[in-house]
Amino acid sequence: MPHVRGGSVCSRRDLGNLVSLVRCKARVSADIGPQEFTMRRTIRFLIGSGVGVAVAGLPVFAQVPLTKVIMAGEAAPGGGTISSILSVSIGPSGHLAIRGRVTGTGNLDVILAGLPGQLERVATQSEAAPGLSDAQFLGFTNIVIDSGGRVAFTATLTGTNVTTDNNSGIWLFSSGTTELVARRGGPAPIIPSGTTFTSLGAPRLSNGRLAFVSTLGGNATTANNRAIWQRTSAAFTLVARTGSPAPLAGDTFKSLSDPVINSAGQMGFAAGSGPAAVAGGDDVMIFGAPGALVEVAREVGLIPDPALSGLRYNQLIGSPSINDAGEFAFTSTLTGTGVTSANFRAAFRRSAAGVLTAISRQGSPVTDLGLTPSPTIGDYGFFSLGGAGQVCWTTNLASATLGAPDRTCSLRLRPAGLASVVRSGTQAPAEAAGVVFGNAIQPDQTGMSLSINGSGVMTMLSGVRGPGVEPTNFVGLWASNPGVSGGAAFRVVREGDSATVSPGVVRVVDQIGVASAGGTQEGEARALNDAGAVAVVLTFAPAETGVFTGSITAAPPALGACCVGSACASTAAAACTGAGVHFAGAGTVCNAAGNTESPCCIADFNHTGGVSLQDLFDFLAAWFASTASADANGSGGVTLQDLFDFLAAWFAGCG
Repeated sequence: MPHVRGGSVCSRRDLGNLVSLVRCKARVSADIGPQEFTMRRTIRFLIGSGVGVAVAGLPVFAQVPLTKVIMAGEAAPGGGTISSILSVSIGPSGHLAIRGRVTGTGNLDVILAGLPGQLERVATQSEAAPGLSDAQFLGFTNIVIDSGGRVAFTATLTGTNVTTDNNSGIWLFSSGTTELVARRGGPAPIIPSGTTFTSLGAPRLSNGRLAFVSTLGGNATTANNRAIWQRTSAAFTLVARTGSPAPLAGDTFKSLSDPVINSAGQMGFAAGSGPAAVAGGDDVMIFGAPGALVEVAREVGLIPDPALSGLRYNQLIGSPSINDAGEFAFTSTLTGTGVTSANFRAAFRRSAAGVLTAISRQGSPVTDLGLTPSPTIGDYGFFSLGGAGQVCWTTNLASATLGAPDRTCSLRLRPAGLASVVRSGTQAPAEAAGVVFGNAIQPDQTGMSLSINGSGVMTMLSGVRGPGVEPTNFVGLWASNPGVSGGAAFRVVREGDSATVSPGVVRVVDQIGVASAGGTQEGEARALNDAGAVAVVLTFAPAETGVFTGSITAAPPALGACCVGSACASTAAAACTGAGVHFAGAGTVCNAAGNTESPCCIADFNHTGGVSLQDLFDFLAAWFASTASADANGSGGVTLQDLFDFLAAWFAGCG
């Protein structure tokens, strides 16, 4: 029976004659249309990344199964059609807060919230802003969601009486009702009449408690024009205000940063503090509930940990991190005897009982990498505290033996000590041999958007580089669960993977979007919650977007070599089924270069357990169709060389 492809016909006679076969192959290749070429290119990406491909009955494989919540093109809750998805945050109970756009009377900004399958409309661009009679919503940012499904967000405004002095505010959605919390230009509560909000920081929301920082105008002066607020259903509380007493006796607050907040209403923030009569002040770290704030650390203050006896804080860096247990963590530079440029940074954690410990210091060895001499910790980036007291961060390792592209490492401090999670230059799990973390554009790109939850589970965006990696597939979302396989990283989803967007419809992932880095108990937007659920925005070509969720609490499936025709991919056993497919066993890896027998016998194309003439016919049919299963040499594409390599293996047989 003729073999038809792209309008060309190859007969059995062609299959029996090598010269005719090559000519027929040339005719077929010349007739491949643009759409078919795109499909072949997609298959090369998938094979190059070690992902199973849906050929010969083999289902699409991803390390963590992801479930679609909502997609562009679907009906939007409250009317209209979703035209795009812009961001998603997941709450402690699995509620989602989604920002997207919806068509109807225009392409409008919209916020949706709720459990998957129960989403409802929170706010829509151009609708009247609740609490205001003269303004409509223009756009939304800083969307956060808590355990009760409550949503806080910042909105910009438009309207007849809207000016640059009153064109934004913070709203809270709860139990189907959206209410105004604070408006730029509006009155500030509690403090003397005539004081107004002149700017509003991003809201933080946890267990019904909303916190934010603001600047003040009206009756405020330059000495007292900044404040931190906490708001519950009952009332506003003024947590701190510049010019007001700070925890250290005789001091006043001189500056205030954005706060974080836990489920008990305890807050953490960086501030400036000093005597009221003295200009300026020291940088300090503050923690506690309203009315019970304490100073955790002070610039130039003596460090209480005996391990750093005699040393002082030099510069307190960035914002602190807190958790629901009342623990507090931060980083600082050091000053004092013995401090050099190689050891002048450190990370600290304060227990709920108030005991402060130096948990890590620049220059300390990272011993679990199997390298001699052990690299040492460099700087601290994406620093976060988990709910179980575990801390994670990224660092550029100091090493005399590692090249610069291979020094970026994501670390997790656990009860048993420090552990590396992902390092640039190391083999990426479930990827083709030679595909390592980091990418060709930024070779040290690992640990972006690093998050940690209450069990020490981590997620992170990381680039990869190596065979088959191109600009369209070099970023992936990875996870690490310390309760599974020693905490080794595993892939959640990577650009170039496939995802099911509706029954029977599969799309190739073009981009991955997650909420920014941080702990899961700080009242901020998150990609990960304490139950191990993860939420992502996936973008597919051409410009399709959707929200997907998955779970990283269970052990990832054991991977092994999946023999698909004469090709090989690393997949789970459940993903390695179908005609012409053989799973070589958990823990096996694909054939080494030049090995045509183990664990995949290249010549046994149909995997019946022996080599016969039928294997040759089956291979040739796949080769003419340019299916991934005919990639006999593992090059990532189907070429004439695959034919020669398969014939050599077929004549040699299997031992």
